[in-house]
Amino acid sequence: MDWRRSAGRQPRADLGGLYGHHQAGADGRPPPARPRRRPALPTAAPADPAVGSAGRRHPALPTAVSLDLRGLFRLAPSALVGCFAVGVVTGTMIAFAPLYGLRIGLSEPAAAALLVALQGGSLLALWPLGALSDRRDRRVVIAAVAATGAVLSARLALLPAGSPAWLVWTGFALWGSQVLCIYALCVAHACDVVPPGRIVPTVSGLLVVWAAGAMVGPVPGALLMDRVGPSGLFVYAAAGCAALAASS
Repeated sequence: MDWRRSAGRQPRADLGGLYGHHQAGADGRPPPARPRRRPALPTAAPADPAVGSAGRRHPALPTAVSLDLRGLFRLAPSALVGCFAVGVVTGTMIAFAPLYGLRIGLSEPAAAALLVALQGGSLLALWPLGALSDRRDRRVVIAAVAATGAVLSARLALLPAGSPAWLVWTGFALWGSQVLCIYALCVAHACDVVPPGRIVPTVSGLLVVWAAGAMVGPVPGALLMDRVGPSGLFVYAAAGCAALAASS
């Protein structure tokens, strides 16, 4: 085994010696070194990391981020209250939409598809509503969307059991196109009024407030559905949307 290993290395050593001898030339001196090419792109970082490749200075990174809900409430009370209210309503709707579908006689796949209808409606309407809020007072748009959500909720609360699946899907898509967009409008309103350096903690705080509403909202919603029936889900949503429209 040893002689095979040494035999395998020997040709490489001989070729190396022959190559070196050929490179050195007849006089035994090594060949002149070839000039090194410069890289096509610079590899060194710019002296100032805050300056980008286009010469523009990036905004300074925040040194500390704190959650100041009191300060946020003073600056944008509509955004804070709106995020909590929409968390209560949408958290309940997303949690119990399939159960609502089963209670009114939909099949399991059709009941599960209600969640798709909710998100699909929001996806289609978010851009137009955002563009509208860029041209109008966002608080007015939030109030109008919440009022529309209250009307849709009241109408869907009257939907009888045994309704065709396409009709229920359409109602959920229309509801999602309004109520599920309120959170984004509230965040945009808050970012309009806070200083630029406070945008990151503001968005984080609104997300926490929304999550708190989504956590506590399903509890009374479930109790109302047990007492009233499946329509209690939209009675609950109508009350929440109406309260939000009145407070915006």
